[in-house]
Amino acid sequence: MFYEELSDALEGVYDLLDKVESTMISTQTLNLSINEIHLLEAIGQGEEAGTPVGGVAERLSITPASVTVAVNKLEKKGYVTKSKSQADARVVYVRLTPKGMSVNRVHRRFHRNMAAGIAEGMTPQEQEVLLRVLGKMNRFLQEKVTQYERVKRPGK
Repeated sequence: MFYEELSDALEGVYDLLDKVESTMISTQTLNLSINEIHLLEAIGQGEEAGTPVGGVAERLSITPASVTVAVNKLEKKGYVTKSKSQADARVVYVRLTPKGMSVNRVHRRFHRNMAAGIAEGMTPQEQEVLLRVLGKMNRFLQEKVTQYERVKRPGK
């Protein structure tokens, strides 16, 4: 019974989070998908010099080729710029433009506001338990991602 309720609750959270984010994006006048916004977020976590495409791929657990295709689209839309490494021309760095930084700020603010709304009225003990549970959930999910990546790319 507990596992069914937990499974239903997790599905509900995932679906609603996706809907809320998609709705937030559609209310803005952005020509971006939620995946593109998450890509901007990953790029925005990089250094001032930019984030290597491989680093973005690793952060999002997707292939460098997929990142390259998405980055090319974002570049055409004016959200990122690309530059080759001076040390190794095979390495391409991606950086947010001011337009990309603006979208990233709005998205981060959305997440902070969502967290504040969820935590509103919680006791410090409830907040601590919630963070522990989410940490445990993230560790479990990261282990699964790592396992699946090993299956997809044996020997690495």
